[in-house]
Amino acid sequence: MTVTAAVEADSWIDQNSVFANKGSDAVLDVGGTSRALVRFALPSRVPEGCAVESARLRLFADSGTEGTRVDVIRLAFGWSESLVTWSTQPATVGTPTTAWSGEGYMQWNVTSSVQAMLAGVNHGFLVRDAAEGTEMAGGHGFFSREKGESPPQLVIRFATPLSGEPGPPAPPVPAAVTCGQELTASVRLTNDLTNCPGDGLVIGAPRIVVDLDGHTVDGVGLGTGVRNDGYTWVTLQNATVQ
Repeated sequence: MTVTAAVEADSWIDQNSVFANKGSDAVLDVGGTSRALVRFALPSRVPEGCAVESARLRLFADSGTEGTRVDVIRLAFGWSESLVTWSTQPATVGTPTTAWSGEGYMQWNVTSSVQAMLAGVNHGFLVRDAAEGTEMAGGHGFFSREKGESPPQLVIRFATPLSGEPGPPAPPVPAAVTCGQELTASVRLTNDLTNCPGDGLVIGAPRIVVDLDGHTVDGVGLGTGVRNDGYTWVTLQNATVQ
């Protein structure tokens, strides 16, 4: 069962204008001195007999900076879309997850954050440049709910928890892949990946096999060859990663 939670509040805040509220803006600015906040209307409870298998925060970027990254981290306290400013922003809790900047929908694995929200209190997320406050920071513009198109999304998949030792993953299926592609099923590569600007491949589901079949994943050093944000029972085989 997959649920897309509706966005109920979003805003951005600016260190150069610490008392200004920007909750009605159509674009959320994230950069060296600016951050965004976003909160979703979560289900009131986990469906009977299910658990959160995965959760993806998705923000539509109409602008980005190649080679930079954006962090998302859970907020620890409440905030108001029409009142929050840089000077009143809530603290954060937990460990951030990261995605490479790009245009179109960017997404982050926020499974552990959503599990904590459903078990406790939901205050939403803070979105910030991974290198904010430095010369390495980029600039990113994300559509807010006020934009009226491509709104923020939180996609949650509920599934029945596995009991006992999990069975074998599905056998890999031959497929061509692209740099930065998220893999949600077992795959056997049919091509090399060369000069990837960020992550080579991204694991997007548990219990899958990634068989490079002798192919190479090669990048320029700004990301990870094969990135796995905590998914279990993942096998990487016949691989050359550099």
